[in-house]
Amino acid sequence: MEERAAERRQTPRYALRTDFYLAFRPGLDRVGRIKDVSRSGAAFEYPVYDEYHQAAAVEVDIFAPEPGCFLLLGVPCQVVYDVGIDHGTESTFQTRRCGLRFDRLSVQHRDQLQLLLGKFASPRVSCEPAVGRREASALH
Repeated sequence: MEERAAERRQTPRYALRTDFYLAFRPGLDRVGRIKDVSRSGAAFEYPVYDEYHQAAAVEVDIFAPEPGCFLLLGVPCQVVYDVGIDHGTESTFQTRRCGLRFDRLSVQHRDQLQLLLGKFASPRVSCEPAVGRREASALH
């Protein structure tokens, strides 16, 4: 499943030089660190504290932890994948990696994403599938 998602990517993905976070709206029930981002989507990892529920269409906020550094609110997205990460232990702590495709972006959203990439992007990220995945959920 992840390989198919990587093959569908039409825009390059970039790591960010500083930590940025992504949160599902409106309840902020999923908050995690962005792993890579492009003009068309993002991947982030988040801890699961309560019962896990899959989502298909969401709005997200993207932000930096430093006040006034960067804030992008209400970005419409489709969940492309949401998979568990294998920590290799018998821990009860669960982490998931979620891939999002930006959907129906406003001009303001596109401009802000371009600013994010132009100001904070590191070299291009490989589209190789990550190792250590437990499960994959196709959500289309």
